[in-house]
This record gives sequence, C-alpha cells and structure tokens, in this order.
Amino acid sequence: MRKDTPQERYDKGNTMRVSLKLNKKYDADILEYLDKSGNKQGTIKTALREKMAKE
Repeated sequence: MRKDTPQERYDKGNTMRVSLKLNKKYDADILEYLDKSGNKQGTIKTALREKMAKE
C-alpha cells in the first residue's frame, strides 16, 4: 500500500477541486479571455470575489 505524500495529505485536508466545463462554440468569449489572462484560476477567483462583494 502506497503512503500519501505530504502534498497529498495537505490537499486532502485543505483544498477542494472545482471543475468547470465550457463549450468551445458558445463560451468562446470566456475561453479567449481566460487564455489571455495567463492565470485562469486567479482571474476566476477575482471575478467571484468582486461579485460576492457586490451582494
């Protein structure tokens, strides 16, 4: 039986993976914007935090 690495143990207790499925045809504008941003995760987090602050 394989032991978890320290990174895997950290991830289990401290992180959650969220997946997003976008359509190349209908969501092309979003995909293009994310590709240009360079930091997809950071761009999405910033947008969500801005939306949360408005509510």
